[in-house]
Amino acid sequence: MRYQNLLQMMRFSILVLLPLHFWAQELLVPLQGRPNTFLQKTHLESRQQSQATLALPFKDDFSYAYKTDIPHLLLWNGPSVYVNHGMAKSAPSLGMLTFDGLNRWGLPYQPEGTNFSISEPADTLVSQPINLKLYNGQPILLSDSIALSFYIIPGALGDMPEIQDSIILDFYNPQLKTWKNRIWFMKGPTVPQVNDSIFKRVFIPFNTAEFLQDSFQFRFRNKATPLGAFDTWHIDYVYLDRFRNAKNDTVYNDICFTRMPGPIFLTARQLPFTHFKPDLLRNSQSVYISNLNSTAVNMQYERTLQFSAQPPILYNGGYTNLLPFASNGISSYVPHAQPPLNLTPTAWMLSQSISLNFLHRLRRGAAINDFFSENDSLQQQIQLLNYFAMDDGAAECGYINKSKSGKMAYKIELQQSDTVQGLQLCFDPVAALKLKSLSYRFNIKIWSDVNAKPGIVLYDNGASYPRYADSTRMPFTTYLLKTPVILSKGSYYVGIEQYVAEGIPIGFDRNTDFSNRLWIDAGAGWQISGLYGALMMRPLIGSAVLLSLMQNQKSDRVVFPNPAHDQISFKTQFCDGIIDIYNSIGQKVYTGNLNQNTISVTNWPNGCYAYRILQNKDFFTGTFIISHP
Repeated sequence: MRYQNLLQMMRFSILVLLPLHFWAQELLVPLQGRPNTFLQKTHLESRQQSQATLALPFKDDFSYAYKTDIPHLLLWNGPSVYVNHGMAKSAPSLGMLTFDGLNRWGLPYQPEGTNFSISEPADTLVSQPINLKLYNGQPILLSDSIALSFYIIPGALGDMPEIQDSIILDFYNPQLKTWKNRIWFMKGPTVPQVNDSIFKRVFIPFNTAEFLQDSFQFRFRNKATPLGAFDTWHIDYVYLDRFRNAKNDTVYNDICFTRMPGPIFLTARQLPFTHFKPDLLRNSQSVYISNLNSTAVNMQYERTLQFSAQPPILYNGGYTNLLPFASNGISSYVPHAQPPLNLTPTAWMLSQSISLNFLHRLRRGAAINDFFSENDSLQQQIQLLNYFAMDDGAAECGYINKSKSGKMAYKIELQQSDTVQGLQLCFDPVAALKLKSLSYRFNIKIWSDVNAKPGIVLYDNGASYPRYADSTRMPFTTYLLKTPVILSKGSYYVGIEQYVAEGIPIGFDRNTDFSNRLWIDAGAGWQISGLYGALMMRPLIGSAVLLSLMQNQKSDRVVFPNPAHDQISFKTQFCDGIIDIYNSIGQKVYTGNLNQNTISVTNWPNGCYAYRILQNKDFFTGTFIISHP
């Protein structure tokens, strides 16, 4: 639903539009750019590859969405469409395609446009050529019952299309070299409504032989408001094959993950590694598993955690008969749906790992081919670096606090004395680029905790202005404090106060709910946010030296053993280097030459250390662990 009633034209072409969702003075609005794919140019430069036409079956469920946001290049041509796993919560399996009003760079097709009532051609996704003439050397006949099916949902966690918006399917006739348009299409709802939450199946039989040729193609395209991520459609589980029937061909022999697993911490999605405590772990992790067949399937769930140099931690949920999704929904079997986080405090405290790598797997009890084997496993990485993060790194929409002096702050809990170095903010890139006036100001602030809510201002960093960091794939802009703030152990609130009546759009994650950690003040005092999700705002914690070394790490596996308890050694190519070593609070604990290639750490306290090696005008940085028996 695009913003229909333009309340006013804001300065520098920022518009106030009807929200996707609102709670008091909080609004969720469509993005005018897509931060998490804004800088994919290196991946999107045309890679038209010479290849033979594809053979049937043609199928894609986009379960690789946790790895990339580009459609599979061996199957598709059309990088303006966005592959993701977060724009809807009810996809048949993990991952989907999203069509909107943004181009391949994540920018509006008409970035300077102001007419939000228009609907024009926007995204297009074309299949690679498919051989519908022969199958295994035999002619394909009309009686072979060729059909294309897919699942589709309008809006979902994005902007709902309207009646003038549409999604269209076309077929290509390679003999005539022409497209036959509108084989199928769907318009937005006649009356704006609450976003539908159910993917609907579309089944397109081939009723004519005109497309049974080599190099057949099909394409999806949409019409949308070309000024941002408006009028979204989401497509999943695309399948083209022979011997299909509209009535009977409705289930698939497929067990799959349907969403990314939930967070493992109680108070944040990611923590600074120096502030991890075992009691911050959840008792279990939410895992979403579905059976798309019509009968129960005997299957197993297992999870492997690999971190630092520690042995892998394996969880085996055993076997169960997973009932069909159509009648029972996603799995509710507790050992699979809520597997315990059986992580020993000793392992965590000794490793203080920078990256936790989870591998989730589904296995069948019988040797039966799965319809999509790719969606039987997924990888999840949780980093413990230098910030508190409530979000998952992807913005589904923008967040606006409508108050001119609106305040937004995250509650953080320091487990030890530490230093607040700054704040990372994910601004809507197009909106932020337009906010060039000095009147669009915000101040980064730190508040004390008084009666479990923000109290007095402990620090005010002065004026800052929205900008978008276009030199990195990360969607965040880093604002360092003019004076880092040392805080003792306890609870604090870190965030911003804005000074613009229209609000400043900030990225918002609608899949990870930490609304109980976000406090807002829209003029009536502090209160917990009423919107499900997570504002993309990350407090930076730690010593400036340690943060710099960790953020610019250029080498790994340089130090061994890791963890160490009596001495550390270095790869021989660094024997002429000079090394500086820092502890977890940024104090330099060692400096010297690596002539001997080993350093005694017998008397060093357990913990995580960062090092910097200078050699031949180049430097190498990294981290290692000391763990005494």
